[in-house]
Amino acid sequence: MENVSETPIERQRRLKRESAARMRDNQTKDQKKMRKRQCRESMAQKSTCATIALKELYSECSFNVAVYSSLPYL
Repeated sequence: MENVSETPIERQRRLKRESAARMRDNQTKDQKKMRKRQCRESMAQKSTCATIALKELYSECSFNVAVYSSLPYL
């Protein structure tokens, strides 16, 4: 929106304000993308940790079953 009675200084200030507003908007979008990416990575890491824990638990249970099944009944 061009203002006909706008002085060069006012125009410069307006353009600077508009540029700063665009920068803030872009930073906000980038920050949202960064947060989403970090959330996805965190979920993937938690999933990996849970899978490893389940595998360890399963192998421990399998070992215990094998040991207990080889023991004579008392």
